[in-house]
Amino acid sequence: MSALLLLCAVAVVSAQEGWGGAQAPIDAQPAPEPDGITPPRLLTPLSLPWPGGPPYEAATVEWLLLINAEGLVEEATPVFGQEPFIELSEPLVLAARFEPARDGRLAIAVEVPFQLTFTPPPVGLRLRLMGPDGAALAGEALFVGEERVVTDAAGRVELRERPPGPVVVRLESPAWSLAPVEVTLEDGKLVELDLRVDAPTVEEAAVGVYRRRSPQAVVRTVSAEEVRTTPGTLGDPVRALVNLPGVVRTPFDSGWLLVRGGDPDQTAMLIDGVPVPLVYHLGGFSSVVHPALIDTVEFFPGGYGARYGRATAGAVDIQTQTVPSALKVEAGADLLYAGAFVQAPLGPKTGLAVAARRSYIDRVLARVLSEEQASIAPRFIDGQVKLDREQVGLFWMGFRDQVEVPSDDDGDTALVNISTSRVHGRVELRPGESTLRLTPFVARDRRALSYQDITDQRETLLIGGRAQLDTDDARPWAAQVGVDALWTDLALKVSGVEAPLTALSFDPYAQLRVGEARRVVFGLRLDTWAAQDQRLKLGLSPRVQGFAPLPLPGLELVGHAGLNHQAPPMELLAAWPDGRYLDLERSYGGGGGVRWTGGALSAELDGYWRRMDHLAVFEDDGSLVEGQGLAYGVESLVRFSWGPLSGWTTASWTRSFRRDEPGQAFSPHIYDQPLYALAVVAVDLPGQWSFAARGRAGSGYAWNRDDETAYDLLTMNEEPLVISPQGRLQPYRALDLKVAWALEARSVTGELYLDVQNVTNRRVAEPVITGVDDRDTLYGYGLPVLPVFGFKGGWGGAG
Repeated sequence: MSALLLLCAVAVVSAQEGWGGAQAPIDAQPAPEPDGITPPRLLTPLSLPWPGGPPYEAATVEWLLLINAEGLVEEATPVFGQEPFIELSEPLVLAARFEPARDGRLAIAVEVPFQLTFTPPPVGLRLRLMGPDGAALAGEALFVGEERVVTDAAGRVELRERPPGPVVVRLESPAWSLAPVEVTLEDGKLVELDLRVDAPTVEEAAVGVYRRRSPQAVVRTVSAEEVRTTPGTLGDPVRALVNLPGVVRTPFDSGWLLVRGGDPDQTAMLIDGVPVPLVYHLGGFSSVVHPALIDTVEFFPGGYGARYGRATAGAVDIQTQTVPSALKVEAGADLLYAGAFVQAPLGPKTGLAVAARRSYIDRVLARVLSEEQASIAPRFIDGQVKLDREQVGLFWMGFRDQVEVPSDDDGDTALVNISTSRVHGRVELRPGESTLRLTPFVARDRRALSYQDITDQRETLLIGGRAQLDTDDARPWAAQVGVDALWTDLALKVSGVEAPLTALSFDPYAQLRVGEARRVVFGLRLDTWAAQDQRLKLGLSPRVQGFAPLPLPGLELVGHAGLNHQAPPMELLAAWPDGRYLDLERSYGGGGGVRWTGGALSAELDGYWRRMDHLAVFEDDGSLVEGQGLAYGVESLVRFSWGPLSGWTTASWTRSFRRDEPGQAFSPHIYDQPLYALAVVAVDLPGQWSFAARGRAGSGYAWNRDDETAYDLLTMNEEPLVISPQGRLQPYRALDLKVAWALEARSVTGELYLDVQNVTNRRVAEPVITGVDDRDTLYGYGLPVLPVFGFKGGWGGAG
């Protein structure tokens, strides 16, 4: 072997290679070094293959090569670079042939650095997605053939490594109207495509949506325009969700959620993933968060992901927006309440938002009714403060609600108070291509019911948090793992008798999506509940969801199945002797349906079935037992938009049953409402005016077969219940109307509106939900015709 000469300073031998085997130019042989040594020269250019897939960024690998006097590579040591480029280039450099280095005329062995640069494949298809006004649409999902892609901040998508031939581009979200587009791809040619959607229906400021962040089996939206125009919403995106299938109308529209045959406490209510006692104020006139702070509203009536637990019927998760560092002011008032919102920058990357509202409908009614009659109106006050700086944030919220409800047949009323104060944080970290979200929180909730000399007081301290790791969603697969922890300390006092209880839940979960257009989502969660002197309660909750586009354009088939658990009401576990023996409540079942989007018209049809057991129920003799339940139904939704006319209609046939023990016959649940239909029609008029109408009709609730009268708080009289031969209360019918005028000039926006709720007389007897103690069903009557005149306006930057 020839002698080895180590060179301390040798020019780098490099091969700048193109993608797919393209030959890169080779620099001319350098002139001899001053000491007479000529470096080695690559004889045959190397063809560097691209490993496939993103990120599409040039990658350089540097090797230290020992090249012998014959020009062969004897040793190759990587000095710089990343996988898989090192692995791909190793056999190439070992097989490379060089003109050997020379010292004068003598061929010698040398050790030299050698660089290879991998160039990503060229862009074959470049898409740009725009709204009707030409503005870029960021974060929207499209399907290019079977591949799902998401637009970037500029509304663009770039695709590489696509095979030549025709391909169909279609929009995933039904919130926009876009006909499928076919393009033909060719090798070595760039195809550029600008797509403009019609009829915008999703805005960042106010939207209720089954989000695609983690694919769910049901995808529905409530647009900002629908929120603004629909009677009864009062501009609140959370309140607008009750117009969609999956929710049975709550008695008196009081704000409690009855989802697919469940009770109010069987639907998880969260803000930024943190549990809250209410998402609506008592009476249902408003959500507990100012609309200007709401980014999205995730509503899951079935087939929801593994991150949601401690609920067997559904989940509502309000996501607050990240406060931008821009100045913005909003204010408004109407017959029911007034509110204000201020957003201000605290630096180039820090934003602060403050909001507050207070109701006064009881004071308004007191001017036309007696003080006692005016007590029918719910009262609330709330406030929120949010501080955000890039990947960290802090959010405080608090509210206090009060309402009087019928308590017995003697005409007396009970006073219900519900309040909370809570703070939660947000930390987002990005290890590699994944996202780690940490959400710690602490909260104190209070609920109280006062009736004559009876008091029921519950104060709960909650400390918990969530840690969740998500992989990049823009792949053929995506994974999510996390843990949801909650420590609860309950102080229960009923007429002076205390029953405290402390419990801990530590629930790990995981989820995996496989596929894109055709995809399956697998989820698994372990629901836990542990308390001193009570046995550990465990429930394994598997879920699966499937999605498949059908041959007809815009048509998709969805399905889901799963098992869900939640702990019984904590006051039962604390105060009743039999409570310690209760198991986790359980629900299992599934459902499926089809979605069709065809431009100005879209439709959805869903069916579901679920069985419930281990339900904590009281028998007629007052004993606490584990009962069973059954729920099933069919839900439909049709949307339309033709020029200035838009709207939607829903129709549902649902059934809900309960029984105290196995072997007994099922009886209709007190909230069973078999038929329910809703239609909304809105029209844009000249001069920034709009008019909308909402009609609703539903079966009467099932009668409990005990009470024969209902107390009318408005007239202060007992009224006999009208019961049908089928054992149901009177059916419900209502018509609501809204007329509005909008103002938009530069950075100033405003709206004047008249929202007339209950134009038709809907004051039929319905069951009362207190949210504190609903063991005994009582009946009452709601509010009369309510003409809500109001205004709201805003000024400032992006919010």
